[in-house]
Amino acid sequence: MSWIDQRDDLQSRARAFAPAARLVPIGWLRNSAIALRPFQFYPKSWTADQVLDRIPHECRHTQQQRELGLFWFLLLYLFSGARRARFEIEAEVAYWATLTGPDRDQRVGDSARALAMVLASWRYGWAVSASEAQRLCAEAAIAFIASSPTVPMRPSDRMGRS
Repeated sequence: MSWIDQRDDLQSRARAFAPAARLVPIGWLRNSAIALRPFQFYPKSWTADQVLDRIPHECRHTQQQRELGLFWFLLLYLFSGARRARFEIEAEVAYWATLTGPDRDQRVGDSARALAMVLASWRYGWAVSASEAQRLCAEAAIAFIASSPTVPMRPSDRMGRS
């Protein structure tokens, strides 16, 4: 089931992170979301849980754009691989902060490994080398886990479940 059916609930959750956030369904997107403040574009084919998982990440990009200004954010994001990697890691840390449950640390590690692979791929213009991506993501995951206590999962943390 597409997330569009639960758009109002997702919109209110996004606004908890970025008050001006606007969730927009886009048909041509498949595997990623895009934030251009205040708009966050998500694939129509994604489930509500997929969008819910990405909201903190995309809201962090919205905050980065607000802090730097859209022009400077885009300039750095598009033309500085090292800065793009830092933007993405920062945004992923915002996602990690929402993870709960006893397997949180494992999920953070899995997310860090997946992000490292993406940052060193064509999808991100080979922002950094594979070894640099692995090092940066591992350092961020270790620092996050060391500084953040594990929080138990509440039943209402997932969409469609109370």
